[in-house]
Amino acid sequence: MERPVFKPLGSSVYDLDTPSLFVIRDRVLANAETYRNLVSKAGKRLTPNASTHRTPALSRLLNQNDIYVNTISEAIAFSNVVSGQLTIGRPFNSSQLQSILAISSVTPIRIVASSEQQISEMAALIQGKAENISFVLRVSITPEQRGTPIGQINETEKLISGLWVSDIGIADPKQQLTRICMELSQHNIPLVIETCMFPDTYTLNLDVDEIVDGSHPFIGASDYCVGVISSVVSAPEPGKAFLDCGQKAISTDGGVPTVVGNSSFTLEKMSAEHGFLLWESNESSVSLGESIILKPASISDTFNLYDYLNIVESEVLVGLMEIQCRGAYS
Repeated sequence: MERPVFKPLGSSVYDLDTPSLFVIRDRVLANAETYRNLVSKAGKRLTPNASTHRTPALSRLLNQNDIYVNTISEAIAFSNVVSGQLTIGRPFNSSQLQSILAISSVTPIRIVASSEQQISEMAALIQGKAENISFVLRVSITPEQRGTPIGQINETEKLISGLWVSDIGIADPKQQLTRICMELSQHNIPLVIETCMFPDTYTLNLDVDEIVDGSHPFIGASDYCVGVISSVVSAPEPGKAFLDCGQKAISTDGGVPTVVGNSSFTLEKMSAEHGFLLWESNESSVSLGESIILKPASISDTFNLYDYLNIVESEVLVGLMEIQCRGAYS
């Protein structure tokens, strides 16, 4: 992505430099609050997966206290906005010890490990240096998942503060998670599920103590709340146009984006820098420079394409946030 030309606060969303990523403030706030209340009423804790949006300032806006991130690089950035516990999805080694200790001096840390041996090794590194670092053990549901098979959990080290189950990569999670959670409940320690399913009644009724999810601020309401605004750069023939938004500006890993506000428009495909917009020529028309809003099929991967996030309300720009953890994979 080229660095956009920033517009002053108060500008219309349709005047943003294109392509640009934006979220609608009141909608993401409402979605986050609704799901937070549902999880609380179900007697469980909610830990938002902030790696979905990679934007510490957005976590602050969404009132996210406890936060999960995938990497230590992300944890360093998010430690400045977390008021509760920070969970890191990747174990650390001796070369990363000082970073972990620095983060733990600001906020309590919980590390997700794939084996009891990893937990023992990390515990040895921090022994006598920090007290507010705990560990949860990742449990694999299938052989393809990283983690410890259920039958090999023994907790002999007594360092495990919880068990971590993920439905990511599971073909039929609903057929397996109930059974797995029942088996793990016999250990009588907290059980966490990391889910990529849309938060629903099934997830809320699982026999778990905590749910880690990053999608809930962006889906749930009938109206879209995250989009990429693009412009028509060419209309070579009736029923066909080219947009200035391609795969470098909106991810297609989860499918082709949808067009907001006009059901007769469809995206046929996307190249690296252009989208191919189609419609029945007798139903609609477009003009050069016209703004078209696209709803991404893959929200997380789209956030990772941008350096900045526009915050919009009532179609007016009200804020600009840096996506600090774009590409923070280490």
